[in-house]
Amino acid sequence: MYWSLKKSERAAVKLILIGALTNVFIIGSSVVAYAASSDESLSASEAPLFLTLHDASPVLIESGPGNKANVLTGGVQQCTAPELIGAQLDLLLDSSLGADRHYDDLTKSVAHYRTTSSKVVTKTKEAVNVMVPYRGCGPSRAAADVILDEKPVDPTDAESAAYSKQRVVDEAHPAIVRAVLQVAEAYGQSEALPLEPGRDAAGGVIAASKPSSKMERARLELADLVGIEQADKTIALIGSVSRRETLPANVFKSDELDMARQEELVRELTNRAMKSDPVVAQLKKRLHKYSDHSYLAEKFSGLVQGSMSVISVFGPGFFIPTAAEAVSTSYIMATGGKEDDKLLKSIYFDKRLESRWRTVNKEATMSVSAYDRAIRHKNKTLLIASQSIMVQLVGEENIAALNLPWTSKTVSASISETVR
Repeated sequence: MYWSLKKSERAAVKLILIGALTNVFIIGSSVVAYAASSDESLSASEAPLFLTLHDASPVLIESGPGNKANVLTGGVQQCTAPELIGAQLDLLLDSSLGADRHYDDLTKSVAHYRTTSSKVVTKTKEAVNVMVPYRGCGPSRAAADVILDEKPVDPTDAESAAYSKQRVVDEAHPAIVRAVLQVAEAYGQSEALPLEPGRDAAGGVIAASKPSSKMERARLELADLVGIEQADKTIALIGSVSRRETLPANVFKSDELDMARQEELVRELTNRAMKSDPVVAQLKKRLHKYSDHSYLAEKFSGLVQGSMSVISVFGPGFFIPTAAEAVSTSYIMATGGKEDDKLLKSIYFDKRLESRWRTVNKEATMSVSAYDRAIRHKNKTLLIASQSIMVQLVGEENIAALNLPWTSKTVSASISETVR
């Protein structure tokens, strides 16, 4: 049958076969590459906002008959106050999210879209949508929904699932920070706050005093977020850090912060935190893949797709238009997919950047406000907690630029333990 065709028709058949094979090769290669690649932004979205404790050498202590029961595994760590409080905030976030069934569902969705089979299916659907645009107005509807933020985003793909999951984290973390600062403020306003008995200098037992009403309200607010057990552990940690830390003699002689100075500090903290945030870095990296195209590349892309569209519409016969369509599909998939898909992904990236900025700015504002209140009321515990939040936001290496007194170089001891 092939040899019965005219010479021009045989040439067209060769062209269509070459185009089809090229199309299959490029689409297949992109699917394999997409499936094998790791989604860095999804991994980064799980990174904690705050720094964690330094690794410690484990200590194993065994007791009981035959040393087979009551195994206590622990590590002794030398940490600064910001490290201790920052690590506790990470634990509180885990406790809060662990009890959130919606977050658990989103975590499963993200894990599902990370699997190789899901990546292959996603890329295949994108390739089919290039040739047969079956999605219709779906992309524009999804974009409008995420911009308006009038209803929860349905996690139908990797980007929407990652965005929904990050939103939950970004809303939970500031609430925990606020509750911890309120606990610190209440603790610092009264000496009769320990929930557990202590000991005096001679070793005698001091009975635990009844917490103040403000302390109890702060405790219950934190307990609503993370559970009563974690709330009590946090109060004990804050009390321990406050008792151990020694502030400079002139720390409360600092000038109170006026509105302009507070605004400057919030802006500086937010900018520095955004620059060092791993989620922000990965999102910007992915957006730069779209923004870093040169003027020549942009025009060349338009020329290729425009030419193939004209040929597919006005080309003679059946084979030449089909070959042009195959070449156009190959080129689109080789450059990352359809533009409406790229635009929708960019919107998700933008909303994730906005969500993270809002979280960081909120926590910077709370820490600066708490710092000012601590100076005004000479509240040592609140001062330590607020400074710890600032250190965790921007890192100790950037703190000196803020020109505030810090306690981060004072060493405290922490013991982490696991009992079974």
